[in-house]
Amino acid sequence: MRSKNTDHVGDFFVCGSDEEGNLTSLKEDDLIAYTMLFYEPQEFTKEEIEETAVIEFYTFE
Repeated sequence: MRSKNTDHVGDFFVCGSDEEGNLTSLKEDDLIAYTMLFYEPQEFTKEEIEETAVIEFYTFE
């Protein structure tokens, strides 16, 4: 998936969230927008993936 500054490659799911950060179902207009966005699979070249590949590690102390 291409977003503003990043490409997301791999499996993911789309959901909403409430003011408390809980996952929620999408609103009807969001469901339509994401359905249109992901209707056709996006293709990436190997070079595009290599240029934007990032691995991030987060630790909890």
